[in-house]
Amino acid sequence: MRRQKVLLQALYKTLLYSDVFDYPLTGEQLFQLVDRKVDAKDFFQTIKQLPHVISGRTLYYFLPKREKIVLLRQEKEKISIKKMQIVRKIASLLSLIPTVQYIGVSGSLALMQADKKSDSDLFFITKKNTVWMTRFFVYCFIFFLGKKRGKKYVEKAICANMFLDESALQFPKEKRNLYVAHEIVQLVSLINKNNTYNRFLLANTWVKKYFPNKKFPKKIKQEKTISFSFLTIPLEFVFRLGQLFYMRQKKTREVTDASRIAFHPIDYEKIILHEYEKRKRKYGI
Repeated sequence: MRRQKVLLQALYKTLLYSDVFDYPLTGEQLFQLVDRKVDAKDFFQTIKQLPHVISGRTLYYFLPKREKIVLLRQEKEKISIKKMQIVRKIASLLSLIPTVQYIGVSGSLALMQADKKSDSDLFFITKKNTVWMTRFFVYCFIFFLGKKRGKKYVEKAICANMFLDESALQFPKEKRNLYVAHEIVQLVSLINKNNTYNRFLLANTWVKKYFPNKKFPKKIKQEKTISFSFLTIPLEFVFRLGQLFYMRQKKTREVTDASRIAFHPIDYEKIILHEYEKRKRKYGI
C-alpha cells in the first residue's frame, strides 16, 4: 500500500512537469518519464487512480480538472504532422553535408506540440573538429531556402539551435537537470549515421537518474573512419573565428565553445524549472 502511495506521488510529479506545457501523457509516456524504477504490474494498478480520459483510441492522463489539455494536444498534433513532413525533407538534404552525423528534432515539434507559429528546432551532431564549419553550411542552406528565423515571422522557419561535436557528446555537470534530461529523451531522430544517437545516449547515462525506466542501448563499437584533422582543424578555426566576429555585437547568452554551440536567447530551462518547482509547492509534492 505504501509502495503504491509513493509511486502515485512520483506519477503526479511527472504530470506536474508535463502540465507546464499543457501536455497530457499516455500510459507509455508516464512509464518512461516517471523518476522511479517501477514494476509494470504496480504501475498499471497505480495509474488507475489518476485522472484520465479516453479520446479516440488513446488513454490520456493529467492533473485534476485539466482534461481540456487533451483536446489541445490533439489539435497541435495535427499541425505538427504537417511541419514534420517538411522538416524530414529538409533534414534529408542537410544530411548531404559530409560532416553531419546526426539530425534530430527537439522542442515542441519533438512532442508533436507545435503551433502554427512555432519554429522547427533541429539538433545536430557533427564529425570531430567540424562543429563550426557544419553550422556555417547548415545556416547557408536554411537561408537560401528562405526558412531562416529572423526578427520578422517566417512561416515554417527552421531553427538550427544546437550543435555538438561527436568527440564531446556528454553534457557538462551544470546542465544535468530535469529539463535537459527531457530534451534528450524526447529527441526525434531524423538522420543517424554511424550509430551516433546511441553513442550520444551512452555518453549521457546520467539521464537514468531522472528516467530509470528508460532503456539505453548496449555499448557499441564505432566504425573507424579516415581522419582528416590536418585539414579540418585549421578550417574549423577559420570558420569559428569568422562566425564569432559576425555575432560579436549580437551575442547574449549563447554557448559558443569549440565543440558545443547552443543558441537559446530565452532561458526556457530556467523558466520551466522555476514553474515546475512552483507547481510542486502548490500541490504539496
